[in-house]
Amino acid sequence: MALTKDRTEIMSSVAVSNSSSTTLGQCTKVDCTKFAELICEAVVQFHASASGDVRIHARASTEDTTAAWSQCVDYGADETGYFDVTCDAGNTVRKTVPLWSDPLYLKFVATNYDDTVAATVTVAYVGQEIDPT
Repeated sequence: MALTKDRTEIMSSVAVSNSSSTTLGQCTKVDCTKFAELICEAVVQFHASASGDVRIHARASTEDTTAAWSQCVDYGADETGYFDVTCDAGNTVRKTVPLWSDPLYLKFVATNYDDTVAATVTVAYVGQEIDPT
């Protein structure tokens, strides 16, 4: 028996306009059924004149259907279902947070709280899986 870890990008360099959010369609789903542990990593490139944070929402669903995703809610170990990446104008900021792996599926939405400039967001996950072989 062995533990394996893999990093997978599920939202790759998406430009998030000022005062707006990405959609669930811009994020590949995370199938949590095989993970013992799950970590989310967000990397945000802030514009040189940026002044607002970026919030990453974790959205959970029990089914992988359009109807289920349209009714999904924020989900998180800290009971808020999101985490903030603090603005550092002109720089790239990486934030990694652990998540519970008990929902069946997860997707992520990024919200840019800057009123004037866009931010570029990449979201990835690292899942630790128990390989029985």
